[in-house]
Amino acid sequence: MACCLTASSAIAQGHWTKLDPPTASDLSKVCFMDSVRGWVAGDSGVILKTTDGGRNWTAQTTNIDDPILDLFMLDQSFGWALALEQPQDTSRFGTILLKTTDGGNHWTNKSYGTKHLFDVCLIGTDTGIAVGADGIVLRTTDGGLLWTIQPSGTTAALQGVSFADANTGTVVGTGGAILRTTNGGITWTSQSSGILVDLLDVSFTRTNRGTAVGSGGTILRTTNGGTLWTTQPSGTAARLQGVTFADTVTGTAVGSGGTILRTTNGGTTWTSQSSGTIVDLLGVSFPDRDTGTVVGTGGTILHTTNGGTTWTGQLSGTLVDLVDVSFANADTGTAVGYGGTILRTTNGGATWTSQWTGVVNLLYGVSFSGTNTGTVVGQNGRILRTTNGGIYWTAQDYPLSFFYAIFFFDSLNGLMGGDRGKIRQTTDGGLTWFPAVVDSSVIATFPVLHFDFYDRFYGFAVGGRMDLAGIVWKTTNGGARWHVVAPASEPFHALHFIDSLNLIAVGGDFDYGAGMIRSKNGGESWEYTYLNIWGEARALAFRTPSEGYSPLGFPGTYMVTMDTGRTWTLYYTLDSSGVFDVVFPDSTHGYMVGARGRVFKYDPKIVSAKDTPTELPSIPILQQNYPNPFNPVTAIRYQLPEASYVVLKVYNVIGREVKTLLKGNEDAGMHKVEFNGEGLASGTYYYELTTNIGGTRSTQVRKMILLR
Repeated sequence: MACCLTASSAIAQGHWTKLDPPTASDLSKVCFMDSVRGWVAGDSGVILKTTDGGRNWTAQTTNIDDPILDLFMLDQSFGWALALEQPQDTSRFGTILLKTTDGGNHWTNKSYGTKHLFDVCLIGTDTGIAVGADGIVLRTTDGGLLWTIQPSGTTAALQGVSFADANTGTVVGTGGAILRTTNGGITWTSQSSGILVDLLDVSFTRTNRGTAVGSGGTILRTTNGGTLWTTQPSGTAARLQGVTFADTVTGTAVGSGGTILRTTNGGTTWTSQSSGTIVDLLGVSFPDRDTGTVVGTGGTILHTTNGGTTWTGQLSGTLVDLVDVSFANADTGTAVGYGGTILRTTNGGATWTSQWTGVVNLLYGVSFSGTNTGTVVGQNGRILRTTNGGIYWTAQDYPLSFFYAIFFFDSLNGLMGGDRGKIRQTTDGGLTWFPAVVDSSVIATFPVLHFDFYDRFYGFAVGGRMDLAGIVWKTTNGGARWHVVAPASEPFHALHFIDSLNLIAVGGDFDYGAGMIRSKNGGESWEYTYLNIWGEARALAFRTPSEGYSPLGFPGTYMVTMDTGRTWTLYYTLDSSGVFDVVFPDSTHGYMVGARGRVFKYDPKIVSAKDTPTELPSIPILQQNYPNPFNPVTAIRYQLPEASYVVLKVYNVIGREVKTLLKGNEDAGMHKVEFNGEGLASGTYYYELTTNIGGTRSTQVRKMILLR
């Protein structure tokens, strides 16, 4: 198929008028229900709404300060947005899902970044399960080299986990949540606890026999794998934080106010033991029925060698709260707590030695499968691993989830797409998500950037990664299963149905330029066309069946086709501002959004001006780096209205200069500088452009994210 660029320097000021929304943030997404009701979204968590075609805008409260990557409004009430979570704590990158049920007057948000991990259980040296906030369940089968997220079906904070063998395990959490697996966590089944109080720990000695403890002195017991949980009298109202069983009948529970309870008959009766303290006791470990250790606030460590008849205080050497403890045998144990604290004993607690971790996170849970192999979990998804008894602790990677595209069929059923080819489905409006089935192929692991559906069952996703592959995913069953092809070497950002068989998708990157693919047989095969246009086609919207528009990003241009993509004409925006998204709610109304809060409105009544050379901007323009986030190289572009002395520097979050990229005289026009973050830590950085135009010194600053 032949495709040509018919005008390389045209200006179309007549077609678009500039609106004035109350923001200077870059706007990346636009969605209109009709000619007058619409939303725009972008950096700093900005979402603006108009009900009069853009004459007036109302800022909506999102309670986030993160860039919004996608926006989907189902109707005037229901909507969802995805944002890139990038707080000051750089260990918590991820995705935030926002939802509204009242047209954006109120947005609720849920983080899909790193979660606090509250407990961990090792089954042998290689297999482990970690649980935590928002129903997160992680599993490893290779000693923690790779942790994968398992769907739990709950949003409760999961506080305790216990496995009787490699396959059979139980998790407990807030609101009386109990989950059970018999296949190593591939699937989890909710069990009825019969209560709504928080459950904080659980212990199973056999696949069917287990005990859970929680707030208000709660103790639950099962002898049939959780089919039925019965309440046992504890004789206390204390908050029970930890429980362990040395065998099927001998167990110990600990809690607030120095509470220690003991059973020797499987929990039929529990007897209070004297701890000699009133501090909160948070963790307990018994390697056998007689020898046990309890830890608590203020560095408290208690030890017994007679089943708790007497408890003796031990010197921990710290005053920080100790939250959990694990003993491999009567002599060798590890305790963890606040400030990254890890203590180790090899003589039954007669002496405790502090171990260096290099972290300051609160550590909530510890589990050892032997004297040397152990895992610790904690705040902000922190995971530490040792294979030499804690002489060295190695940080392990939390399986971050980044999602870039969202689509909903109705108020309950929808899809999210993201990095590594992840496609998630929801049937409850986004409360819980479960994975779709995607072809097991290397090309299926590239990022998903956009969804579009012809009907409820037949649809596509597009995406890919710059300089590697442009990917198309196809489904014929509403997104439950996807087949993958790679028709190009550059990513695609948008797709359009001409009809059920004829489709086009656009994409590209800054260095290579814009490209397009076309299918005439419902996506069975694709034909790629390089458009020879500088820029990255970021979106695609058709005003009529044949007239379509595609913004090209930071160059401040967009391209237009009048013949359904066979030929394209290049135009510049009114003030050379970069544009990223476009929508036509009908054939006479269109909206395009871009850098520095720009919103342009299409007006068909005005006749386009004749082709004229493009004028340079009147002021220096510093564009957003691309890609962003990046690893480790990104491109920074800026435009000068005239020759100037230019300084371009990079700073870290505390204002310390990292690198000077440029210092010298530069000519008028567009310029590009590459920044290599090799050797720098992941996190937020700032790049600053200083110019001197006509004797006026100006400085512009933008934010970028290095993500390894």
